[in-house]
Amino acid sequence: MLPFPTSMNHTVVQAAFVVNSLKSAAEKWTNTFGVGPFFLMENNKINDPKYRGLANEVDFSTAISMAGDVQIELVEQHCENPSCYRDMFARGQEGFHHIAVVCDDYLQEVERYKSQGYELAFEGVFGTTNFCYVDTRSDISCMVELLEDTSQIRTFFEAIKKGCVDWDGSKPIRSAADL
Repeated sequence: MLPFPTSMNHTVVQAAFVVNSLKSAAEKWTNTFGVGPFFLMENNKINDPKYRGLANEVDFSTAISMAGDVQIELVEQHCENPSCYRDMFARGQEGFHHIAVVCDDYLQEVERYKSQGYELAFEGVFGTTNFCYVDTRSDISCMVELLEDTSQIRTFFEAIKKGCVDWDGSKPIRSAADL
């Protein structure tokens, strides 16, 4: 029997998609589904980035919005470096990549996945928040992003949610610096 999470019924906070163009994909989400605005973060700076255990820089940008209580994250990789994104989608391909959960005990949750034989596809630090992508594709057809529960990530996610509440349809793509 596999070890259970410390908290059953993890709340999925995000569904993420690899795309070829953030702006085009955000416009399609807005026009098709009414999701917006998307908050754009270009050329994200990740501290101590590791791809499958080895130091590896990846140049990528993201755009995040809310669809109800779930974030929609769009990811565009700009370089040819190996990455957890390229593991699933070659340049020019797009699709669903991962779900994300915020962990009460990040290190314990990472170890729980590792003890089940899953590999960390990518890990790093965003601001003050540790995060990783666990390669769970063999069992659930996507990766799982684990996010450390920090005041920084809570504040960031709340700002995104607040920016999407009562959105009037104007300016569907905005800089995350506006949050």
